[in-house]
Amino acid sequence: MFANSKRRKRAKNVLAMGEIAAVSSLTPLLNQFPELDELVTETATWDFFGTVAAVGSAMYLAHKEIPQDQVRATERAVAKVLNKWDHQGYQAYLDLHQFVAPRIEQGWTIELAVGAWVMWNIKGAKPTEREFQVGAAIGSMFFVSMAGAWSS
Repeated sequence: MFANSKRRKRAKNVLAMGEIAAVSSLTPLLNQFPELDELVTETATWDFFGTVAAVGSAMYLAHKEIPQDQVRATERAVAKVLNKWDHQGYQAYLDLHQFVAPRIEQGWTIELAVGAWVMWNIKGAKPTEREFQVGAAIGSMFFVSMAGAWSS
């Protein structure tokens, strides 16, 4: 029981850090990539997909730290926290993983795949080559900002 409580607390912390990473990153990204201004028509859309991508980034990084026999319980904790945050939170998280996995097999970096998922979702269509470049920057930023989030 204690272990489940600890996992839920860690998942809540990852979500809180993910929300901060998403919200605080928008203005600097808009300044660096003005083309995002046309795509981010509602900050709530950015906040949602950015938060899910940040949480996903944290969990990709944490995967090395989580013993194999605890992966399922950890995913359940993440699912509960994301679904409490937003009724579509965990479904978006699963969608992120379904998007990323085949791209990693195709040789993409994980940062590019995560960022491309964000771009695809805020655009609602396949990103252009330039938008993929923006996505790579987004993914890299989330991986840097979420490093160590699970163990915090």
